[in-house]
Amino acid sequence: MQEQEVYYDDEIDLREIALTLLKGWKIILLTTVLVGASAFGYSKTQTPVYETNATLSLNATTLSLDTNPVNLLSSDKVRQAVADNLEVPITSLPTPVITQDKTDKTLFTLTIQSPSPEEATRVANTWADIGLDIIKQQLEKTSNNVDSAILSIEEKDQALVSYLRQHGLNNWTWADLAALTGISNSPSIITQTKTQELPAISDEERLEIFQLMQARITAEQSYRFVFNKFTELEYAAETNPPAVLNYAITPVKPTSPKTLMNTALGLVLGGMLGVFWVFAAGWWQGSDEDESDGKDKQDIRKI
Repeated sequence: MQEQEVYYDDEIDLREIALTLLKGWKIILLTTVLVGASAFGYSKTQTPVYETNATLSLNATTLSLDTNPVNLLSSDKVRQAVADNLEVPITSLPTPVITQDKTDKTLFTLTIQSPSPEEATRVANTWADIGLDIIKQQLEKTSNNVDSAILSIEEKDQALVSYLRQHGLNNWTWADLAALTGISNSPSIITQTKTQELPAISDEERLEIFQLMQARITAEQSYRFVFNKFTELEYAAETNPPAVLNYAITPVKPTSPKTLMNTALGLVLGGMLGVFWVFAAGWWQGSDEDESDGKDKQDIRKI
């Protein structure tokens, strides 16, 4: 006995889909045009925004400043200086976006957006110049710190010498004092003596001398740190000084709204909406016809 093959009608009928789309082409065209036109009109009503960039080059040593360059460039101090230079209210200035290059950490990009291309360019370049000047001022402070550190050492030396003279101990050397107070650190140059010949001192004198010597040691350590940092900055400033690598140029086209892209997306969305509408209407109509056929069959059976 030969078995009969059974076919199930569960495959997509491409011909039926094509016919459905052809029947509803007017609806598809209408929704495509309406949504696309709406997207185009909405884009045209938006205020255009122009964007421009300035690039700053800061040497690697500059990155060791106490204040991060990104925070410094976007600080209220720089913002106020820019507003004063441009003679505009500080509240009217656009907010800059400052980013550090991921590959070259010494490069920073300053981005300004504004409805006016000329204003965006003017603000970006002014911001770059003033920000760079303030960074250079931060570098110059290191030189002043060296002078302050030297004065601090002299003050601590004078305080120690004055105390020793007041107590008749001015003939003692640093090594003598270190042996009696227990301080292990010492300045760069000391004079060795026979500490066993030194007279005894009171606990109060010992503590006072210890504190004066410790202050002198701390002052010298601070000086060495500041001087080394100043030397690095001075060398970097001579070989690769901070500078505005690229000034901003006036943009020709706005970055937003993207009218062409928005219109294209509107057309695609409108077309998809029209197709969905056509198939939904076809499915609804088919459901009504099935219900009507079912009722007719029931009426025939009753007859």
